[in-house]
Order: sequence, then structure tokens, then C-alpha cells
Amino acid sequence: MQQEQKYIWSADLYGEKVAPFVATSTDKVLACVDPKPTEEILDIGSGEGPLAARMVPHVKRIVGIDGSPDMIEHFNKPTHTLSRGLSIAD
Repeated sequence: MQQEQKYIWSADLYGEKVAPFVATSTDKVLACVDPKPTEEILDIGSGEGPLAARMVPHVKRIVGIDGSPDMIEHFNKPTHTLSRGLSIAD
């Protein structure tokens, strides 16, 4: 019987493989969303929070949700670049 493999998002793998793509598309997403100071944003699948980090100065509040405990742990590290304005919900 073949075991089912469960893929868990790794913050290290994300940083290596996905983050460069996210960095190049963040400006395009921001241009489409055009965040306003009165808006509250929900960032689903926020990962390490790169999009949320760019939106924090432009919106009233942003909440990030990610299904990966590894990503949430990475985001919650004291050295993370976001220090205000973003909540991560697990």
C-alpha cells in the first residue's frame, strides 16, 4: 500500500523557489488592487508576507492567513521585517 505524501510548505523552500516570482509580481498586484487608507485587506496564502508588507503603509488593516505552520513560524520571528499592522491567522 502506497503511503500518501503530505506536502508542507517550507519557508526555506519558498524563499529559494517562490519568493523571486512573488517579488516580481507584487508591483503588478498592487497596481491592480490600488489599496486605500480606509480599506481592510485579507491576504490569503500570505506566506512570508511580502505582499502584505508592501500594503501595510497604504491600508487601515491587513490580515494574513496561511495554512503552513512553517510559514507562520517564519513570519512571527522577531527579526521579520514587518513589525506593525499585520496579523497572521492560523
